[in-house]
Amino acid sequence: MVTEGRRRISRRHENGDHDLRKGPWKEEEDEVLINHVRKYGPRDWSSIRSKGLLQRTGKSCRLRWVNKLRPNLKNGVKFSAEEERTVIELQAQFGNKWARIATYLPGRTDNDVKNFWSSRQKRLARILQTSAPSSSSSSSNKSHKIIITNNAPTDPKEDEPPLVKPPSNFLHEVRI
Repeated sequence: MVTEGRRRISRRHENGDHDLRKGPWKEEEDEVLINHVRKYGPRDWSSIRSKGLLQRTGKSCRLRWVNKLRPNLKNGVKFSAEEERTVIELQAQFGNKWARIATYLPGRTDNDVKNFWSSRQKRLARILQTSAPSSSSSSSNKSHKIIITNNAPTDPKEDEPPLVKPPSNFLHEVRI
């Protein structure tokens, strides 16, 4: 197995993979990638390396374009109320499929959506924790996990009240 592993490494070097650039992107590399996309469109990412334009993998080029260089990206811009509603509804429908949800939000990446959702959950948990009365001082040292879902149980018990969807202005009322 060790020799097979060595063969794989030597094959990699024969293919030129050892020349691949990793780590932070330089401005010059970004310009090359932007010019390539202007000329050929956002596709055929592996051809960038085969044409000798960049020493990056096709996947690295695609991710750089999608997450950092696309002209319609909304980097550093807060989610609008409509975007928030969309994320909440789609998360209830698709679960944590962030890339799928991001396709419904132009200019947002899957990571933007995931970070928004995570921040929202933490904010709601903090609000629920501060609004709940503490039972005793000894219980304050215990850690509590609050799980917030908006899925009603499939078979509710008669003695439990049904879950009610919060009003549309709920998000604005709970902001900190």
